[in-house]
Amino acid sequence: MASPSDSRRDAFRFKTIHIAIFTAATVLPGSLLVSAYVMFKGGKCCSQVCPEKEHLNMEMRNSLVTFYGWLAVVAVVFALAQRTSWGHGHSWKHRYISLSRTTKWSYAEIVVWLLVLGHQLYQFTYWYTQYHSRFSTSSSIQRMWRATYKAIAYNAGIQLSLTLLPTSRNGLLSTLFGIGYDHSLSFHRWSGALTVLLAGAHVCAFAAYCLVRSGWAQFWRIALLIGASHERIASYRGWLGPVGLVSLLLFLWVSLNSFQSIRRTRFNWFWFNHFAVLGAILLSFVHASPMLYYALPTLTLYIIDSCVRVFNRRRAYNVTSLTMEDCGYVRLDIADCHIPAAPGQWVSICVPAVSNVEWHPFTVANSSPPRRRGGPPEMEYLLARSTPVAPGLSLIIKPQAHDASWTQSLVRTWQETTDPESGTPIIQVHIDGPYGSLPPRFLRSDHVLIVVGGSGIPGGLAIARSILENPPPRIQKIHFWWTCRAPNASQLSLYQDLLAHPRATSLLVPRLIITSPKTGTHRLSVASICSQLETRPGDVVSVYGCGPVGLMDDVRNEVGRLGRVVGDGFETSSDGGSDVDGNVEMDPERGRAGRTRRGVRVLLHIEGYGR
Repeated sequence: MASPSDSRRDAFRFKTIHIAIFTAATVLPGSLLVSAYVMFKGGKCCSQVCPEKEHLNMEMRNSLVTFYGWLAVVAVVFALAQRTSWGHGHSWKHRYISLSRTTKWSYAEIVVWLLVLGHQLYQFTYWYTQYHSRFSTSSSIQRMWRATYKAIAYNAGIQLSLTLLPTSRNGLLSTLFGIGYDHSLSFHRWSGALTVLLAGAHVCAFAAYCLVRSGWAQFWRIALLIGASHERIASYRGWLGPVGLVSLLLFLWVSLNSFQSIRRTRFNWFWFNHFAVLGAILLSFVHASPMLYYALPTLTLYIIDSCVRVFNRRRAYNVTSLTMEDCGYVRLDIADCHIPAAPGQWVSICVPAVSNVEWHPFTVANSSPPRRRGGPPEMEYLLARSTPVAPGLSLIIKPQAHDASWTQSLVRTWQETTDPESGTPIIQVHIDGPYGSLPPRFLRSDHVLIVVGGSGIPGGLAIARSILENPPPRIQKIHFWWTCRAPNASQLSLYQDLLAHPRATSLLVPRLIITSPKTGTHRLSVASICSQLETRPGDVVSVYGCGPVGLMDDVRNEVGRLGRVVGDGFETSSDGGSDVDGNVEMDPERGRAGRTRRGVRVLLHIEGYGR
């Protein structure tokens, strides 16, 4: 057991912003120098796909410079855009285009993907032209398929590099550019799927080339060593073709086990299978050297960020309480933890007694408001440190139904592990984080609307309690809507603590909706919630949402009727900008349920529910 003095003395932790600035200034040029050295001075290539063997050193250098330069330019533009009101969070970043019933992309995500696809199209055209013009002796159809499968291989390498880029969750890149983890994770998933598709297209194009050249025998001989000579089977290079195919199969396996349904119900299976991607990446480097050249900067970023996170989470804390709530949730308290966590942040925890490798993310449920420094409320928030005044962390966990789940194992371990001296269980936990942040001025708005579903309540509890502990001068009401299937949800201890707060009667408007198909009570009507919110021109409304995808889609679609969604709260002027006419009277009927209310600004923050 740690002594009281030790429990209040946190280990040294690296500041991510310092590491981010250092790596941003060194990784790209350093990676370019290393790639150039390996390509021009490092000796013979040991891969199957080698630009050096085909005398394409200059072309490979041009492609690398173009890719690294594109990365640098996009990063600089993105960083500078965060310093402007237009780029940091105006309404264009919060408008969505529906691709399907469950898939919606914001305009910002579409812009990012247009930049990615535009660069990929350029690289494909560049390499297709290079290979097509170098082999004029073969037939035109053979040249076409050969140039196609060669060019697509470079696209797959670039996309693999971009897939690794955002997995530095809330670390180097997120700190530097203000990218939320949920958006980074969404890009990571789509980019990973595109990488698998490009790798599959590369294999298909290679099969087509073999077919038009000499039939299927060549493809089976190179890809699977079927019908290959003994010399080829015994040689190192003879196995480079099967290595590439195994790499593709591993990527495909990881992708198939990464669907949301598997992540939500079989997280352990998803987590362990995801490690197979490390083998897939290594095999892809062996199969084709350009994969390493392209991935070098993003892989370096990921390694540095992982080292920082491993160093910061080395400290072990004690679980002081684990309570099975009447509503079926589990409350986990870590009283000796003094890691600063602000409202809306989340942590990943590892309990070695349950598993040494599994890390599970949970939103902190008991954060406190930042310290006041004096001055305007906006400046107070922007300059405040995210250090809570109350020690310890509390987490709310929703157990999975099957007995083999991590949560069920945690509960059993707590019940079975007991300190013989104190008679209380001893379970240590490692903490990675906290991560995430609310938009500036989010806690200083005139109205705060919290819409949470099921186990998405912890963030809402932390935000509501933070405002009650330190209410801003302009706050009118905190509208707290929680929808849940558990019949005894109202007995959740932290929810009861919130209702018992001295300021709750004057500032908090709680609404708990128990949904049940048997009673005919279904999902919340977000449109009705927004229509009931009383606002005036010039008001600022903060909207926080965390819950199932369908509920959060309703929140995104309906909050636009409250006013102009300005995202992260950075404005060109204190009155909301030149596009708001403060003299226009709001029509109470049409303003609430029809068109957008004039003169009202909305700060929207949707938190991921299925990480």
